[in-house]
Amino acid sequence: MAFDFGSESGQFSLKSLRCLMEHKFFFSDLRIGYEWNGWVPIKVNFVAWRLVLNRLPTAVNLVQRNINIPDTRCKVCNEEDESASHLFVACNFAQKVWDFVVGWCRLGPLFYP
Repeated sequence: MAFDFGSESGQFSLKSLRCLMEHKFFFSDLRIGYEWNGWVPIKVNFVAWRLVLNRLPTAVNLVQRNINIPDTRCKVCNEEDESASHLFVACNFAQKVWDFVVGWCRLGPLFYP
């Protein structure tokens, strides 16, 4: 039995299925793609993918989907609305986490917007 998963041989493989899913289903209408990273856990890849697509269930995204949220402020710092960019970049706590990661990896300093 032959499958059309984008492979020349017609044989099923996970690589050909992944390529089919990435190119035909997920990224056909996107200008930006996401490359899965093999050395991090799949759940981290999944969160990063949803972050790129702005599909994380942040307070701002939930309100945009007509879900009633009494307070959209960040629950960590209570300074700004809880958006993906705030949670992963602008929040003071996120900046401290990134500074720790950068120091642990012995990289140069990060500059935040």
